[in-house]
Amino acid sequence: MTMPYKLTLALCFTMFFSCKTTKPLSENYQIQCEKTSNESTYTVSISYQSNNDYADIETVKQNAIDGILFRGITGKNDCVAQKPLLDKGKSEVSNTEFYKQLYGKNKNYNKYVTNISKLNDQTLETIKNKKLYQNSYLVTINKDLLQKDLINAGLLKQLNTGF
Repeated sequence: MTMPYKLTLALCFTMFFSCKTTKPLSENYQIQCEKTSNESTYTVSISYQSNNDYADIETVKQNAIDGILFRGITGKNDCVAQKPLLDKGKSEVSNTEFYKQLYGKNKNYNKYVTNISKLNDQTLETIKNKKLYQNSYLVTINKDLLQKDLINAGLLKQLNTGF
């Protein structure tokens, strides 16, 4: 017995898109602490592997904030690893007005990024005439301002409460 043409098309379409395994660029990054300055800023490196020899600067900025909020930062040399600022899960926080303003059309994440620069990129491998690049950026974040805004939004408790 043969399946109707429309059902066959729908099944193929569903199977094709449900098997997609690539992560969006905003989830596929590594973040590492490069240095801290007077306890108020973090300078982090953000690295991506991509088919392009560049990354979208706005995405790099967003991922630096996202990494500090939800992933935490691995340490390097004299820079100490940092836990994520928020204990809450990303899905829980994403429904708050603060989060919507942070990543929405106002792009409030920009007020926390004080500097961004591109590091040396490298070609990782070539497969079937396509290159895979390692893109790296240094991003400096005003940690104190971010913490202050998280406290004001009720997403983070003040350090001096409860003693």
